[in-house]
Amino acid sequence: MSPARPRKKAPAPVAAPFTDYRDELIAVGDRVRIAPTRTRRGVPAYLGGEVGVIASLGRSKVTVVLDRYPDRPWVVPPDVLGKVRLGGSPA
Repeated sequence: MSPARPRKKAPAPVAAPFTDYRDELIAVGDRVRIAPTRTRRGVPAYLGGEVGVIASLGRSKVTVVLDRYPDRPWVVPPDVLGKVRLGGSPA
């Protein structure tokens, strides 16, 4: 009888990168805007249009620190966020 081989461990699942509602990649430190919404996906309607910075990425949600509410991080799904483009004209 041959000795038993040790089993190989399955590779850890790689988290898919987060994308905003425009399918642009977003990461920690990016400036984002919450899309205007009518209380969907657990995001209050009054947060629509607010701008902030991504503080952390979870398994399926994103923690955002908004400029207007710096002491209250908000946990939101990435599909209600839009990356803020800095300066310059689109032309």
